[in-house]
Amino acid sequence: MSWLSRRIEILHARLAERDDPRPESIVLPDPAPETARAVIVSFYMDNIRRGVVAAQRRLLARFLPDGVAVRQIRTAMKHGPALDAFLAANRYRTVIVLDIDCVPIAEGALERLIDGAEAGRLIGTASCASHLATERHPFIGPFGMALSMDLYDRLGRPSCVATARGDVAEELTFAAERIGAPIEWLWPVSSADHVWTMPNGIAYGHRTTYEGGLWHAFEIRHRSHQAAFIAECERFLAEAGPR
Repeated sequence: MSWLSRRIEILHARLAERDDPRPESIVLPDPAPETARAVIVSFYMDNIRRGVVAAQRRLLARFLPDGVAVRQIRTAMKHGPALDAFLAANRYRTVIVLDIDCVPIAEGALERLIDGAEAGRLIGTASCASHLATERHPFIGPFGMALSMDLYDRLGRPSCVATARGDVAEELTFAAERIGAPIEWLWPVSSADHVWTMPNGIAYGHRTTYEGGLWHAFEIRHRSHQAAFIAECERFLAEAGPR
């Protein structure tokens, strides 16, 4: 994307968000690392409307287990370096990584991630990188992923930066496979379209629902996707009812 195109995209996002709620107005529990079970972290850039951030925050508030902190971090860093920086400074025992357009839509969705990570598994949404030579290698995508810091240490603390053989955070799956650490896959169960295909033949695309109750919009950088995401989150909240 050119510099001018990105500036235009940011301007449109800012104009669109004039009536958006401020995410910080949605107050969430904030347990200390010493007492929390886990932390959820989501990164986003300045081309993302604050309404998107608020929409994710509302669904997290609806389905958030006790003892879980939330960090929605605005950054200029790409996803891989942002993850590396967060994990290097992290003091929570377990980390859940969600894209800003990935949300829980069912009871127990976040608990399943935490339980799996606490049991020593690398757990999360199944993905594969269609743009790489290793596209037939499935990995746990960092748009819906959890692991304990103990497992991260056992894996050798690999960088989450994309490499010639793997997409963002794919090295975590390679490392888990190398040492025989258990992996729990959450597979796509439905989607609005079919854009990508897993090695096992499962196709998925935009607005994908995964086993366990995670939902991912994909490609939230597009303005039209942001408005649709906010509307979908409102529908999910209405269907879920009060906490």
